[in-house]
This record gives sequence, C-alpha cells and structure tokens, in this order.
Amino acid sequence: MKNAELIEALRLNYIEYFRLFHGQHGIRTHVDRETAWIVANGPPGNHILRSNLQAAEAEEKIDSLISRIKTLTGGVRWLVFPEDRPRDLRARLKRRGLSTGRGDLWMFRRLQQVPAKRNHSQLRISPVRDRPGLRGWWTASALGFGTTQRAAQPWYDAFRRRGFGPKVRITNYTGYLDQKGVTTATLILAGGIAGIYDLSTLPDQRGKGFASALVNHMLEQARQRGIPMRACRQGRLSSSTKVLVSGPVFRRRSSSGRQIDHKSSDERGRRKVRTSRQSDTLRSTVPTAPSRGV
Repeated sequence: MKNAELIEALRLNYIEYFRLFHGQHGIRTHVDRETAWIVANGPPGNHILRSNLQAAEAEEKIDSLISRIKTLTGGVRWLVFPEDRPRDLRARLKRRGLSTGRGDLWMFRRLQQVPAKRNHSQLRISPVRDRPGLRGWWTASALGFGTTQRAAQPWYDAFRRRGFGPKVRITNYTGYLDQKGVTTATLILAGGIAGIYDLSTLPDQRGKGFASALVNHMLEQARQRGIPMRACRQGRLSSSTKVLVSGPVFRRRSSSGRQIDHKSSDERGRRKVRTSRQSDTLRSTVPTAPSRGV
C-alpha cells in the first residue's frame, strides 16, 4: 500500500471502531459516502471522521453538518484526512474560525516485518468468546486505564451487542497471569489492516512484557488471516514505523464560556508516542448554544 492508501485504510478501521457504539447511552453515529461522525457527549468522544463533499455543494454541506452537530453536543473534533474533499476543506474550515491544532498520532508497520510470535512464559492469552470472558476483559481494562467499570460501560455494552466468534472482525483479548486478567486490547480487522485499540496493563504489572506479548499475539492472529499491515495509536514501536496524519479539530464553548473538551477513547490515560511525522489539526472557539449532557 502507498501512504495515501494506508491512511484511507486507517480511516475505515477507525470508523469501524466508532460504529460499535451506535445507539447506546445516547451515542449517535452516522456513516455514509459523504460524511462519518460520532457524537457521544463523553467517552468515546465526538469526532467527524469523513468529509467527502463535492466542491459545488461544499459550503452548504459544511454549514449543515456544523449545524447538525450543534444540536447534539457542545464540542467535536474534525479530523481531515488527505483523501477528504473538497481539496481546500482545511481553508474552508479556517474561514469559519477553526484554528490549527494537534491531532492523533498513528503508526504503521508491515506484518511481514514483525518478529515471529514470542510467547511469554507466565502469560496466558485468550480471545473473548462469551459474556463471562467479556466481563473479565471489561474489569481488567477499566483497572488498566485507571477508571471505573461504570465509566467503561459503553465498551462493555458495545462488545456485548457485537457478539462473539472466530470469524468476527473485532475481537478483544485478555492476558491472564494465573487466573487474573492483567493486560487487555482490541483487534479490529477492517480496511485491509489490523488496528490495535485500547491496550492497557494493570499498574502493578507493567514493565514485565505482558502488553508486548499480547500485541505480538494479536498481530500473529491478523497475519494468519491474511492482513498485510498493522496500525497502532498507542504503545512502543520501532522508529521505522510510519505514522498517519490526522486532521482538523474544532472545540466549541457553551454559553457560559466554559470550554468543552471531550476525551476520545484513545485519551483515557494512554501514553502518547513519538513518531516520524504528524499532521496539523484545527481548533476553534465557535459561538454555540449551551452544550448538552457533558
């Protein structure tokens, strides 16, 4: 894959992740050929993920999308990818008061370049195949991110509704030390790449190689299913990895002037990683009606 193709593949993988949450806890998602977005008013965040607009209609549709989002929330991140249209989308957003900011950092690596699977002598890794397994994953994930199970409820509900089985494209994994879940992550096979999400390890079990062993296991599973590339937003990868750009963001304030800054699913206590490139994002303060349900 060329860089542009990789970035578009990542976008498709990212959209697949956020579509998990549609229709629960007041979360709205919308995906069609022109736009894709999620509004959650809390975890996993508010994001515009696709803008594919004809230039002749772009002004009207940008304004329409912003107006639609305003009715649902007080803040959103607008990611602009290289394949988004119109080509001058960034300039059009800036004319509406959006300013440049920092976006997400992603890394790619060919699975053929990943070392062969290395087992950890103490760790037993298991895919989540039923509700008891999902409850174990949910408990360990919440502890790993330093949050409560109540705060992590959208993830439990999303994966419970998604279902289980060896052929699903989205699989959660738990690494067990004896009978205790100590490291967790999610593997999404979509867009022709393997996306790794929500990698965590219990605080008192870090630095022992458990997360690395879990990632290696998931990558081996992806490789066996014919996936050529992996993408990861979190974790330690080699300096040879390639990074995705990310895009414009705007943040809005409520009528009281308080800034509304929803954390995305990738920001729940995760470490940021250094990469070889990063893109610009857009941020702005846009006059709005009061926010809802922060």
